[in-house]
Amino acid sequence: MDRRAAQSVLIVAEPGGTHEGKLDRMLTMIDVAKEAGSDVVKFGWVSDPAKMCKRRGMDEDPMVHVAFPACWHVELWERCKQSGIEYACTTFLPEDLLIVSIFVSRFKVASFEASDRAFLRAHESYGKPIMVSTGMQGEEELAWLLRRRKKNPNVQLLHCASAYPAPVDALNLAVIRKHGLDGFSDHSGQVITGGLAVAAGARIVEAHFRLDDCDHTNPDFPHSLTPADLREYVAGVRWAEKALGNGVKQCQPSEEPNKKYRVGGGR
Repeated sequence: MDRRAAQSVLIVAEPGGTHEGKLDRMLTMIDVAKEAGSDVVKFGWVSDPAKMCKRRGMDEDPMVHVAFPACWHVELWERCKQSGIEYACTTFLPEDLLIVSIFVSRFKVASFEASDRAFLRAHESYGKPIMVSTGMQGEEELAWLLRRRKKNPNVQLLHCASAYPAPVDALNLAVIRKHGLDGFSDHSGQVITGGLAVAAGARIVEAHFRLDDCDHTNPDFPHSLTPADLREYVAGVRWAEKALGNGVKQCQPSEEPNKKYRVGGGR
């Protein structure tokens, strides 16, 4: 059986940095994600943005909005528990992993860290599901992750185009089915893309979203869905999931009244 076919599509809502480092906005975004029908809300967190920049070789500080006090994880986790949605997190520094491991139901490894094999193995040691984005990778790099997934079923590979926003000609959704990947991390900012990813074989779909009053200069603004868009996105994923069906060719109940008109026979 296809390893992706045993569960319904997992929808992950990603605030990115659009909460602007404000706890009240983060708590509101948890509620928005749940109300839209998402299964998981996934924050990014870094304890030391300057150290993160050094690790990635960056001059600018794009991580400023995902830096917040570690104690906030308690409040975020509690709000998720109250709202009935899973809490997940991406970390970018090895030393931050232990802190979030106490609270999350699953981890996320960003494309920028996906080639750091020691970092991935550190995640594996906790025995929880690990979503790994594969943006910017080629066939050879992906092959190592596929072998890793074969050894550890907790590893879940997400196709991704690491452009913000990602143009349609960079999405390359056919990769999902070709390599049997588990899902898609979406930076298109388009409500239609989640359903298309499901049709391409995704069983996990992650999309960025924001609040309506998000500052339009926020770097995550262009590829983030509004609350209304997120609701439409989730509905599109569920529609595609239902339309995809189970792959078994059989007469459907809605077809039964027309069976009597069939013309058949012959060899």
